[in-house]
Amino acid sequence: METQQKLRYWFEPDIRIEGLEGLFEGFDNSLKIFESKLNEFNWYDGDFFREETELIYGVALLSLQNYINKCCVDFLEAKFLGYTKKHEYYDLGSMPIVNEINQIRLIIALANYFKHSHDEGSLHEKPM
Repeated sequence: METQQKLRYWFEPDIRIEGLEGLFEGFDNSLKIFESKLNEFNWYDGDFFREETELIYGVALLSLQNYINKCCVDFLEAKFLGYTKKHEYYDLGSMPIVNEINQIRLIIALANYFKHSHDEGSLHEKPM
């Protein structure tokens, strides 16, 4: 009976998804403002658009990263599949993009890049 309740818990609707969907509705509305500038002003080009929307895309990636990691922590606490580190769940059910990169790993990498893109150090140095 206890095992059945634990398994049922993981198949119930995701309680975090509503907040994430609300955030993405806001991101979408914000992006529409800048898209309208592209159509309205001839001086407003891709560089302006990229510069003004970078923060929106970065926060969207961070929101996804947080959502993914919180789900992985839930799985760790339930001892799902016996993994001991949250990154071990990154490959489960995620669509591959190229080689060893899947959707979840790409989101995590892009969110980390956004977080650290203005840091001093090796992030922007060319490999030798």
